Amino acid sequence: MENSKVEKAKPRLMLRSKSVLIPMITFGALLICYGAYVFWYVSGQENYYNDRAFRVLSVLNQRFHDSVEVRIQDVLGAATENPRRKDLGVGNAGSTGPVGSLEGFVADTLEPYGVTLENIKTDWEGTCKKAHRDGEISLIEGGSAGPFSLTAEYSFQVSSDQGCSGAGKISAPLQPDAVIRPQFEDLEEGFFDDVFIADESGRVLYQQSTGGDRVAWLNELVRYKPDGTALIPLTADFSSAKGTTPFAAASGSSTIRDVDIAGASYKLYLQPSTAMIHKDSLPRTLVLCGLRSTKRFNADKLSLPGADVILGVLTLLSILALGWPFLMMACVSPKQRMSRVQFLLLVVSFLVAGATLAADALNVTYFLAENAESRDHLQLLAI
Repeated sequence: MENSKVEKAKPRLMLRSKSVLIPMITFGALLICYGAYVFWYVSGQENYYNDRAFRVLSVLNQRFHDSVEVRIQDVLGAATENPRRKDLGVGNAGSTGPVGSLEGFVADTLEPYGVTLENIKTDWEGTCKKAHRDGEISLIEGGSAGPFSLTAEYSFQVSSDQGCSGAGKISAPLQPDAVIRPQFEDLEEGFFDDVFIADESGRVLYQQSTGGDRVAWLNELVRYKPDGTALIPLTADFSSAKGTTPFAAASGSSTIRDVDIAGASYKLYLQPSTAMIHKDSLPRTLVLCGLRSTKRFNADKLSLPGADVILGVLTLLSILALGWPFLMMACVSPKQRMSRVQFLLLVVSFLVAGATLAADALNVTYFLAENAESRDHLQLLAI
């Protein structure tokens, strides 16, 4: 019985078939890449953009402090050695030279802040022999309902042996909007959709916006936590220095809040400022706030840098060009001969692989050279 002696062919396992195993390996590799993209890259980009938002707010805070508080203090302190208008007469009232009036010097130097001769007030007697640069400055919130306005009061100690006596105080109303707006635009470079300066009660004192939405109070925006629970009950008690408002509770440290304005979702970044203003004889800490669209935030964290995309595409093309001949040899039968067309395709694939590897190397070299040049420029700027 010859048929009985013939051994039956063993069934071929599906998982051992190369036609199934190779797609499964490819799918597994793609799944690993996707997991790395979601759990490593996207998460890292989210942390990066949050950190960048707080860094931008810190730089804006420093610029506001230098432009408003430090600048005004230096000018008012240097002006104390100048005689006042009433000591010089009307003819020399607007002069800003060494023998010019105090009011003229201050008004000319602080002209971008909207300071005029008539609004500058002084409170001492005589002319000081030297400048009093060791005084203290206080920023008082302006009472106007228009643009962001402050009143700067510079106080210093005087004595009779210095040629002047009295309270030692200079005050000048300021409108810093024209000064801080271009500086904020240059520094934040459109990173935020809106930038606010608010006091700790939640009232917006200054808004720099790229759109048409206006915000006057921030209490309702920060009243609720992301899970929907109330952070603190809304009250109308703003009399204390810290208050009990939701905004005061939320802005005690750097915080991120998810808010809705005019039907759109935003991320609100809160950063306490080093500057303080006075209102009703009570000091209030200023808070810098940055508003960024959630849609824009998600698009930024999901996007890939162009250099990385080019590098990835060139690397993938190199792997495919070098790998498919080995896959073909692994899949074909040992007795199967290579046709002329297949041989030409093999030569072309090696040529394409060489070209993509060369382009990949050039891209990496350019990327490294650009980074090195950027670091050199940053070091020169830091000197």
